[in-house]
Amino acid sequence: MNPRRGFSQLEVLIAVGILALGILGVVGSLTYSTQAQRFGERTTEAVQVARELVEKIRVRNLPYEWDPPQPPEDSGLCDEPGARKPLSARPFASDFPGESPFQRNIRVTPLTTDRGDYRYGMTRIEVTIFWSEQGRERTVRFASIHRRP
Repeated sequence: MNPRRGFSQLEVLIAVGILALGILGVVGSLTYSTQAQRFGERTTEAVQVARELVEKIRVRNLPYEWDPPQPPEDSGLCDEPGARKPLSARPFASDFPGESPFQRNIRVTPLTTDRGDYRYGMTRIEVTIFWSEQGRERTVRFASIHRRP
């Protein structure tokens, strides 16, 4: 009697099948994590662009070029709700490159026009950044209150 040592073909086939399922799971999770990383990267870029736009508006004191602080329609600071403009549109023509995956909407509005109100001279700056990713539109909105210096 000579007992045979080793694995049968059926045992090897089952082991290879289990290994293949494990590898498919790992590949699927890698694909998902790569997509999530790209989305996170683009979202971080959009937040940075929105913050940069708000800071440029505040540092240049753009809302207070008019009295009361209500920018006119053609100023680039009073976009229609839902309108999308390139980052390099007025008044930021020299600040951003012409080609960008992002578009913007900027709304600068006074908190009040009543000179007796303590909020007179304060404006709300709202910047919305739009971009497309995987066929879906994504947005980031950043808002701030600015007071006349």
